[in-house]
Amino acid sequence: MSAGGNIDTGNPLRHAGPKLFLLDVRNRTERRYLLDWLHSTWGDVASAADIDWVALPMSDESKPLRIDGLIRALAGDPERLVIPMRVAWRISGFDQNRPLRFRDIIFGDPRQPGGLRARLILLRDRRRGHCLIGDPATVADLKARLAQQVAAEDLDDDASFAGFVTRQATLTLDVQERGVQGTRYKVPRYVADSIAAGPAFRAELKTLALESGQPSGALITEARRYLRELVSTPSALFLDLRARLERFMLQGYKGGLQYDPQELENLRQLIRTKPTAILFTHKTYIDGTTPNMLFYNNDLPMLHSFGGINLDFFGIGTLFRRSGLIFIRRSFQDNPVYKIVLRSYIAYLLEKRFPMSWALEGTRSRLGKLMPPKYGILKYVLDAAHDEAIRDVHIIPVVTSFDLIRDVEEYAAEQTGRIKKPESLGWFIGYVKSLREPMGRVRIDIGKPVVVASAPAPDDKLALAKIAFEASVHANDATPLTVTSVMCLALLGTAPRGATAPELLATTTFITSWARSRGIRMTEELQSLDPAELRATADTLVNSGLIMRDDRGSATVYTIEPEKHAMASYYRNTIIHHFLNRAIIELALFKLDEDDEGTGDAVAQFWAEVMRLRDLFKFEFFYPPSDAYRAAVARELALTDAGWERMVAARGKPLARLIRRFQPLVGHAALLPFVEAYTVVFDQLVRQSSGDNL
Repeated sequence: MSAGGNIDTGNPLRHAGPKLFLLDVRNRTERRYLLDWLHSTWGDVASAADIDWVALPMSDESKPLRIDGLIRALAGDPERLVIPMRVAWRISGFDQNRPLRFRDIIFGDPRQPGGLRARLILLRDRRRGHCLIGDPATVADLKARLAQQVAAEDLDDDASFAGFVTRQATLTLDVQERGVQGTRYKVPRYVADSIAAGPAFRAELKTLALESGQPSGALITEARRYLRELVSTPSALFLDLRARLERFMLQGYKGGLQYDPQELENLRQLIRTKPTAILFTHKTYIDGTTPNMLFYNNDLPMLHSFGGINLDFFGIGTLFRRSGLIFIRRSFQDNPVYKIVLRSYIAYLLEKRFPMSWALEGTRSRLGKLMPPKYGILKYVLDAAHDEAIRDVHIIPVVTSFDLIRDVEEYAAEQTGRIKKPESLGWFIGYVKSLREPMGRVRIDIGKPVVVASAPAPDDKLALAKIAFEASVHANDATPLTVTSVMCLALLGTAPRGATAPELLATTTFITSWARSRGIRMTEELQSLDPAELRATADTLVNSGLIMRDDRGSATVYTIEPEKHAMASYYRNTIIHHFLNRAIIELALFKLDEDDEGTGDAVAQFWAEVMRLRDLFKFEFFYPPSDAYRAAVARELALTDAGWERMVAARGKPLARLIRRFQPLVGHAALLPFVEAYTVVFDQLVRQSSGDNL
């Protein structure tokens, strides 16, 4: 067999000195393929005095490496050039339609064929075998590189050096292979071994051993067990299979995943140059899939996602672990070894520029609005960045907006007292089947990054809270108005009566115009106000039972039945933060208008009421600092009427005219549910006797 494929015979191969070709092969066919090329280039390689080769299954981390031959080959001339080589296997037509199937789990990844399968591939189409040559380095250079990464006592260990060389060769070949297969398959290699060999990691375990009195060996063994539990082991096959599953899970949403191409390009540039963390808002089980799909479909590096270990059940756990999911224990506060392993793993991903992803809120929002951020994973990311002096960490909020969310029915049922069902394989299959129902469109928006130039100290809780708060504010800013959310806002605002089709369209048009003048994001359908698109979304909402439509009379009337109010309020709540300033202004103006005596400084009284309401709802929404908040409220008033301050000061008819300028009113639609909830709590508190348990 003569070697074919595309060979880059650049300067490293014309190096005049001694060479060691390190062949990354999984079977005899691949070894023969590469050796045939060496033979065609240099003649009889085996007899050449200054050329040698060693074949090892370096990219197959499941196989033990017999490195005795490599140890002997590395023991010679320190100026010998080590040149790694590998065969990359293409899938015919894969770039066009990605036909990888679930049966490939049984028969194996066609990009990693066995010996017989590889021979058959070459017989049918030799172009599917692509020879790769990684960046070379001398033995002396590799030893110097090792000295920067391991403890001094490991430098003279020949086996450790040989293992390091194989890892470096694998990494440089992976870089070359991504040029053939795609950047979406950028995955870390030998993660557990690299972390375990790090001097900082070993030093932490030694310090813990001294403090706890436990043997160092026992702690190292425990740490390796946690590394096996935590470290994701992604492969191209499972990345493709997960993408296929996630595409199936989104099949109920027509038109594919919508996004802003410029936002995506900006994100691509950040990921290339900065350590990044993608924080998605969590409203459904599947909103963690949308960043993965965005990255996969646009050939961005795989996301390392964090998930609760409760999702690591039979079948699905293996798929997710092999495609980038990191399963974390729910509680490990009293486990210092686990903390060290997790922090070291995160530091490794940051340093190597592997983007990470997790839910900003930690759990799904049962109300629709953004929940307070959870600090757990964020703290470990920032602690790792602080300990390793990793700068310019970019925390990027990502918001997924769905026309309909399957989980909302579950949330509404839980509000009536139904117990949440535990996750299992049967539950997962049933959930996926339910996603086939038509549910409108899905859109993903990328928010403004929070740039952490220098990570705060681990004990700086205030700095951590500020970073999380800023990410939440940017997430809210990135949340767009959707047709569903605006319709629910409008119809809940008119409840218990409905709205005719012209009334609903007029309200939607007003809200769209208002939002556009304030720079609030909107989906394409809402921004265009295309009647066909609006009708299509309305049909989806009607068919789902969320909205009722009665067209038996002279005008079509839309309503939301009382038993559906909890579900509709969920969609309304996803956008009410955009209307918060307007709602508080309305309430403050009505409060001022009700003051029959009309004494005192009206403007000062208005601002006092605004700040009182801000404080009342401080646990429900994210506010900027007081000065910035006052400026935002003043800006909203000025956009409504430039003479607002004079009208407030005059009271009476001028104030009434200003209030009319705020029609249609949104205060009751935005804030009434929270006031009612507070009233219920207050009523129960009043009814309690001293010492009663709530």
